[in-house]
Amino acid sequence: MEKPSLISVVITTYRRPKLVLRAIEGALRQTLTNFEVIVIVDGPDPEAEAVLSTVQDSKFRFVILPQNVRLAGARNAGVKEAKGNWVAFLDDDDEWMPNKLELQLKAALNSQYACPIVVSRFINKTEAGESVWPRRLPRNAEPLGDYLFVRRALFQGEGAFLPSTYFTTKELLIEFPFENNKHEDYDWLLRVSANGQDVGIEYVDEPLAIWHSHVGVGEQRLSQIPDWRYSLDWVQSARDLMTPRAYSSFLMTNVASPAAEQRDWSAFGILLKEAVQKGNPRLLDFLLYLAMWLVSGEQREKIRATFTKRKSAKSASIT
Repeated sequence: MEKPSLISVVITTYRRPKLVLRAIEGALRQTLTNFEVIVIVDGPDPEAEAVLSTVQDSKFRFVILPQNVRLAGARNAGVKEAKGNWVAFLDDDDEWMPNKLELQLKAALNSQYACPIVVSRFINKTEAGESVWPRRLPRNAEPLGDYLFVRRALFQGEGAFLPSTYFTTKELLIEFPFENNKHEDYDWLLRVSANGQDVGIEYVDEPLAIWHSHVGVGEQRLSQIPDWRYSLDWVQSARDLMTPRAYSSFLMTNVASPAAEQRDWSAFGILLKEAVQKGNPRLLDFLLYLAMWLVSGEQREKIRATFTKRKSAKSASIT
């Protein structure tokens, strides 16, 4: 009889003991039984060590790194520690549904790809309410960069992958480790997707994770720290991995947003010129770009919150 597939759950954390405990509890509640949970503490963290030492479960273990290597390095350390042939990532501030691993393993085993990357929808939970992201899955033959970066609506959430739904082979993660620390998820997906016929993305249509997109004070994610020059450097280095349309869209939204938040008006002309000369922007890109600069982040958040509440109320009335 073939031995059941072992899944290694990798959770990275640093100085967020209460959040990581919630993540661990959700991971250990999985309907599957053949898995392990590994927490990688990204550097000396006595408080986290004390909390993790209270977890009594044979499936659980934790490793404290001697120094801080940031998210990409911590994930790579988790992959090396993994005993399973499958690896599933969970950020310490996210949660899983109990059947998450079960459904993703089923999709992976039924995949035509030797190294499938299985993702799913997820619940985006904010202070204003919650909604299911992504609102749509990629179309046939749609370039990955276009799906992730090209906006077709005013609000985010149409195309999105949550790292806490990533499920793939340890073999692929060893061959293609994470390299960046802010756009490490985009970077990794684009690089591995360009690898050839053995790699492909599979989708579970139902939400299997909860993304708490508004973390508490002092718990800001690296991806939420405004640094437009870092984002510009990254997208310029990855331009060959995406279409001109995706390139310009990333510049005019993902890079423009932190630049506008920093009120660094020197970026306005730099980003616009780069998008026009080396990308293929559409009318919506220009409208979103102006909105980034003319409407404050706080005001945009209020508009999004109003939209989310109305949509949630409409969905509730239908059901």
